Amino acid sequence: MVSDPGPWVAPAPTDPWQAPGGAPAFDAVELAPPADDGVEAQDEIPPKLANVLTTHAPGITFRDVGTLAAFRKAGKVTGPGIYIIVFRKGGRPMAYVGETADLQERIRQHMLGGAVLGVTLRNYRLFVAQPAVSAAQRRAIEKAINAAMLLPHNRGETTNQVSEMEFGL
Repeated sequence: MVSDPGPWVAPAPTDPWQAPGGAPAFDAVELAPPADDGVEAQDEIPPKLANVLTTHAPGITFRDVGTLAAFRKAGKVTGPGIYIIVFRKGGRPMAYVGETADLQERIRQHMLGGAVLGVTLRNYRLFVAQPAVSAAQRRAIEKAINAAMLLPHNRGETTNQVSEMEFGL
């Protein structure tokens, strides 16, 4: 058995944002701009990392492709590559070095991870190299760069905790 809800009544032509009669009114809330996360724009690869690249990635050119969002929006650079995400934290240049079979998808994953963690990535810049090498060679280059950056005299410029990820995201 279906109960009869009664006759249909058209909604009153009032302000849809106004509280219905008898309901408490809501106060407007001012949304504050995002807090400054202390991340400043960085437009070049940190010096120790740049030095390591000359030794462990000779002949490979990393080109500045803009911010992470601009890179994704443009969608022009696709396919495999080695990438460096750079930013400044507390006035210090920092970087993350990675490699992937799909640059667009991997940067999308970084951006999603930043959003989930509440990290503002607006000032993070991306440098990309697409050497004509196999996936194994690309991974070996990334591993060599990260291993060199984990040495005591190079520490402090990259956020990579290990020389290579053991699994893909």
